[in-house]
Amino acid sequence: MKRGWWRRNVWGLVLLLPLLAGLFGLNGHLIYVQNYAMLPNEPVPVDATGKAILDDYAVRVIELAVVENQQELKRLRPFDAPGLPASVKVWRLILSVEAPAGSFVGQCAIRLNDAAGRSYAMGPSELSGEGSLHSGKDGCYPDDKEQPSPFTATTFFLLPAETRPSAIVIAWESRLPRFVRFPVP
Repeated sequence: MKRGWWRRNVWGLVLLLPLLAGLFGLNGHLIYVQNYAMLPNEPVPVDATGKAILDDYAVRVIELAVVENQQELKRLRPFDAPGLPASVKVWRLILSVEAPAGSFVGQCAIRLNDAAGRSYAMGPSELSGEGSLHSGKDGCYPDDKEQPSPFTATTFFLLPAETRPSAIVIAWESRLPRFVRFPVP
Protein backbone atom coordinates (compact mmCIF):
# COMPACT_ATOMS: atom_id res chain seq x y z
CA MET A 1 0.00 0.00 0.00
CA LYS A 2 1.40 3.35 -1.07
CA ARG A 3 0.72 6.38 1.12
CA GLY A 4 1.08 10.01 -0.02
CA TRP A 5 4.07 12.16 0.87
CA TRP A 6 2.02 14.44 3.17
CA ARG A 7 0.66 11.47 5.15
CA ARG A 8 4.10 9.91 5.55
CA ASN A 9 5.70 13.16 6.77
CA VAL A 10 2.92 14.81 8.77
CA TRP A 11 4.64 14.33 12.18
CA GLY A 12 7.95 15.58 10.87
CA LEU A 13 6.29 18.72 9.58
CA VAL A 14 4.37 19.23 12.82
CA LEU A 15 7.59 18.99 14.85
CA LEU A 16 9.52 21.17 12.42
CA LEU A 17 7.52 24.31 13.25
CA PRO A 18 8.35 24.42 17.01
CA LEU A 19 11.94 23.49 16.22
CA LEU A 20 12.31 26.48 13.86
CA ALA A 21 10.57 28.80 16.33
CA GLY A 22 12.94 27.68 19.08
CA LEU A 23 15.96 28.08 16.83
CA PHE A 24 15.10 31.70 16.05
CA GLY A 25 13.95 32.38 19.62
CA LEU A 26 17.19 31.16 21.18
CA ASN A 27 19.33 33.02 18.64
CA GLY A 28 17.30 36.23 18.62
CA HIS A 29 20.03 38.23 20.36
CA LEU A 30 22.69 36.95 17.95
CA ILE A 31 20.51 37.83 14.97
CA TYR A 32 20.04 41.33 16.41
CA VAL A 33 23.76 41.83 17.00
CA GLN A 34 24.77 40.63 13.53
CA ASN A 35 22.09 42.54 11.63
CA TYR A 36 21.66 45.76 13.61
CA ALA A 37 24.13 46.37 16.40
CA MET A 38 27.14 45.69 14.16
CA LEU A 39 26.07 48.34 11.65
CA PRO A 40 27.42 51.89 11.90
CA ASN A 41 24.38 53.95 12.88
CA GLU A 42 25.51 56.34 15.66
CA PRO A 43 27.90 59.00 14.31
CA VAL A 44 30.11 60.75 16.84
CA PRO A 45 30.33 64.56 16.71
CA VAL A 46 33.08 66.40 14.85
CA ASP A 47 34.34 69.45 16.75
CA ALA A 48 35.06 72.92 15.32
CA THR A 49 38.69 72.01 14.60
CA GLY A 50 37.62 69.07 12.42
CA LYS A 51 38.57 66.39 14.94
CA ALA A 52 36.29 63.48 15.80
CA ILE A 53 36.88 61.55 19.03
CA LEU A 54 35.59 58.02 19.43
CA ASP A 55 36.56 56.69 22.87
CA ASP A 56 40.37 56.71 22.82
CA TYR A 57 40.72 57.28 19.04
CA ALA A 58 40.92 60.79 17.54
CA VAL A 59 40.74 61.30 13.78
CA ARG A 60 41.10 64.37 11.57
CA VAL A 61 41.00 64.67 7.77
CA ILE A 62 44.16 66.23 6.41
CA GLU A 63 43.36 65.89 2.69
CA LEU A 64 40.82 64.40 0.32
CA ALA A 65 41.76 65.08 -3.29
CA VAL A 66 41.78 63.61 -6.78
CA VAL A 67 45.16 62.13 -7.76
CA GLU A 68 46.13 63.79 -11.04
CA ASN A 69 49.89 63.26 -11.06
CA GLN A 70 50.55 60.65 -13.78
CA GLN A 71 53.68 59.32 -12.05
CA GLU A 72 51.79 58.71 -8.82
CA LEU A 73 48.93 57.05 -10.73
CA LYS A 74 51.45 54.77 -12.44
CA ARG A 75 52.94 53.75 -9.05
CA LEU A 76 49.47 52.90 -7.74
CA ARG A 77 48.81 50.48 -10.61
CA PRO A 78 50.15 46.90 -10.57
CA PHE A 79 53.24 46.26 -12.69
CA ASP A 80 52.46 46.25 -16.45
CA ALA A 81 48.77 46.99 -15.85
CA PRO A 82 46.97 49.09 -18.43
CA GLY A 83 45.98 52.63 -17.50
CA LEU A 84 42.70 53.42 -15.82
CA PRO A 85 39.76 54.32 -18.06
CA ALA A 86 38.70 57.96 -18.29
CA SER A 87 35.39 57.04 -16.62
CA VAL A 88 37.06 56.71 -13.18
CA LYS A 89 39.17 58.91 -10.91
CA VAL A 90 41.52 58.00 -8.09
CA TRP A 91 40.96 59.81 -4.79
CA ARG A 92 43.57 60.05 -2.02
CA LEU A 93 42.51 60.41 1.61
CA ILE A 94 45.07 61.40 4.24
CA LEU A 95 44.00 61.11 7.87
CA SER A 96 45.66 62.10 11.12
CA VAL A 97 44.97 59.32 13.62
CA GLU A 98 45.70 59.42 17.33
CA ALA A 99 45.42 56.29 19.45
CA PRO A 100 46.91 54.83 22.61
CA ALA A 101 50.08 52.79 22.21
CA GLY A 102 49.50 49.12 21.52
CA SER A 103 45.92 49.52 20.32
CA PHE A 104 44.61 47.96 17.13
CA VAL A 105 43.79 51.34 15.62
CA GLY A 106 44.75 50.16 12.11
CA GLN A 107 41.82 47.79 11.85
CA CYS A 108 39.23 50.26 10.65
CA ALA A 109 37.03 50.36 7.58
CA ILE A 110 36.93 53.59 5.56
CA ARG A 111 34.31 54.36 2.94
CA LEU A 112 33.48 57.35 0.78
CA ASN A 113 29.78 58.08 0.34
CA ASP A 114 28.33 60.20 -2.46
CA ALA A 115 25.21 62.35 -2.54
CA ALA A 116 23.23 59.55 -4.24
CA GLY A 117 23.78 57.26 -1.24
CA ARG A 118 26.36 55.01 -2.90
CA SER A 119 29.32 53.84 -0.84
CA TYR A 120 32.85 53.18 -2.15
CA ALA A 121 35.36 50.97 -0.33
CA MET A 122 39.02 51.83 -0.02
CA GLY A 123 41.88 49.97 -1.64
CA PRO A 124 40.35 48.55 -4.84
CA SER A 125 42.31 45.79 -6.57
CA GLU A 126 43.00 48.12 -9.51
CA LEU A 127 45.24 50.12 -7.17
CA SER A 128 47.46 47.38 -5.79
CA GLY A 129 50.83 48.67 -6.98
CA GLU A 130 53.83 49.63 -4.86
CA GLY A 131 52.56 53.15 -4.26
CA SER A 132 49.31 51.92 -2.75
CA LEU A 133 50.34 51.52 0.87
CA HIS A 134 47.23 49.86 2.22
CA SER A 135 45.97 47.60 -0.54
CA GLY A 136 44.12 44.62 0.84
CA LYS A 137 44.23 45.92 4.43
CA ASP A 138 41.89 47.80 6.64
CA GLY A 139 42.67 51.44 6.59
CA CYS A 140 44.03 53.29 9.62
CA TYR A 141 47.58 52.00 9.44
CA PRO A 142 50.43 54.52 9.74
CA ASP A 143 52.23 55.43 6.52
CA ASP A 144 55.51 54.88 8.35
CA LYS A 145 55.66 52.21 11.06
CA GLU A 146 58.00 54.41 13.11
CA GLN A 147 55.54 57.33 13.34
CA PRO A 148 54.46 58.19 16.86
CA SER A 149 50.83 58.95 17.61
CA PRO A 150 49.25 61.00 16.05
CA PHE A 151 50.30 59.50 12.74
CA THR A 152 49.19 59.95 9.14
CA ALA A 153 47.35 57.21 7.28
CA THR A 154 46.87 57.39 3.50
CA THR A 155 44.25 55.41 1.60
CA PHE A 156 43.06 55.42 -2.00
CA PHE A 157 39.63 55.07 -3.58
CA LEU A 158 38.39 54.56 -7.12
CA LEU A 159 35.22 56.50 -7.95
CA PRO A 160 33.32 57.19 -11.17
CA ALA A 161 34.69 60.37 -12.81
CA GLU A 162 31.46 62.35 -12.38
CA THR A 163 31.07 61.41 -8.68
CA ARG A 164 32.14 63.66 -5.82
CA PRO A 165 32.29 62.30 -2.26
CA SER A 166 29.83 63.82 0.19
CA ALA A 167 31.04 62.05 3.35
CA ILE A 168 33.93 60.04 4.76
CA VAL A 169 32.83 57.18 7.03
CA ILE A 170 35.32 55.49 9.38
CA ALA A 171 34.29 52.56 11.57
CA TRP A 172 36.10 50.27 13.98
CA GLU A 173 34.34 46.95 14.50
CA SER A 174 35.05 47.04 18.23
CA ARG A 175 33.35 50.46 18.53
CA LEU A 176 30.18 49.74 16.52
CA PRO A 177 27.43 50.93 16.29
CA ARG A 178 29.30 54.24 16.86
CA PHE A 179 31.41 55.53 13.98
CA VAL A 180 33.07 58.69 12.62
CA ARG A 181 31.45 60.61 9.76
CA PHE A 182 33.13 63.62 8.18
CA PRO A 183 31.03 65.66 5.74
CA VAL A 184 32.91 66.68 2.59
CA PRO A 185 32.33 70.30 1.56
